[in-house]
Amino acid sequence: MLESQTPLVSILIPTYNRPDYLELALKSVLAQTYKNIEIIIGDNSTNDDTEERIQPYLQEHSNIQYIKNKFNLGPNRNILMLMEASNGGFINFLMDDDLFHPRKLELMVPVLRDHQDLVLVTSHRQGIDAQANLLQITGVFIKFIQKPSLFDKVAMAKIVFANPFGLVNFNFIGELTTALFRKSSLKVPIGTFAGRSYEVYDLASWFSLMLEGPGLYLPDTLSYFRVHAGQQVNKGLMGLVSVTDHAHSLLTTPEYGFIELFSNDYEIGIRRFFEQLRIDFIDKKYLIKEQLDNEFYEISQKYIDELHNYYKTLNDQYFSILEATFNELS
Repeated sequence: MLESQTPLVSILIPTYNRPDYLELALKSVLAQTYKNIEIIIGDNSTNDDTEERIQPYLQEHSNIQYIKNKFNLGPNRNILMLMEASNGGFINFLMDDDLFHPRKLELMVPVLRDHQDLVLVTSHRQGIDAQANLLQITGVFIKFIQKPSLFDKVAMAKIVFANPFGLVNFNFIGELTTALFRKSSLKVPIGTFAGRSYEVYDLASWFSLMLEGPGLYLPDTLSYFRVHAGQQVNKGLMGLVSVTDHAHSLLTTPEYGFIELFSNDYEIGIRRFFEQLRIDFIDKKYLIKEQLDNEFYEISQKYIDELHNYYKTLNDQYFSILEATFNELS
């Protein structure tokens, strides 16, 4: 096949002290039926276990590049570094504990290659446990579309903020593992939306990409998101960060044409934000308080102050919607 028919895809794997899971993730990339790929691993590990584990793969596969960071860059800077190191026109991240279906790229690459207006293609993803057993398909793992479907930024916002399933901030596009995207369509650093750097960087990246064009959702299960105990760290802080990111995106998306301010969908979005506020902030206040008293004090306080400002604005908007409803009915 001509090179233009098989564009180079960069598979970017950030990793941190997970040699066992990383090896499984790497094997799932090497098993891809689509072969024109480069694999770049950014290692933030505090030991040499990962480097030792992947040596046989580096010797056998010339398309694997391994970068051992001199110090722990943190997850966000590691991801930015991988983006800078990539050479492919199409990008797909693979979190070090997730897996690809063998035909993921075979099915996704032609979609972006043949439709220049598309900025990303995503699919259903399946949850798995630590041993790769399939989890029950509920919540974010539901297969809510049964055929390949185009979506623009307005449709995206409706599903994220006002979906019919009652899901709060429903990231149907998925984590970074899930979507293949066009590198040239991402005009800002990954994890950034509306001038703000998000800690929950996947949804921010999708919002920024969707400013440039539509996406396509495939109902095929083409990636696997692992749920395991190693993810359950700093739960209070991560809940605080998540709800703050959510508030910013809800407040900002109307400015960019994703959703109409004071519309019914926006009102639903505000109500669901209040629900997330209860789950991730109020119900976890003791975890957050504990982290305010240790090394996470500064970052926790920063997000509390930011969230407080967002809450006041959204609360004012919600009461404006209620007041308008009362006026219509009186």
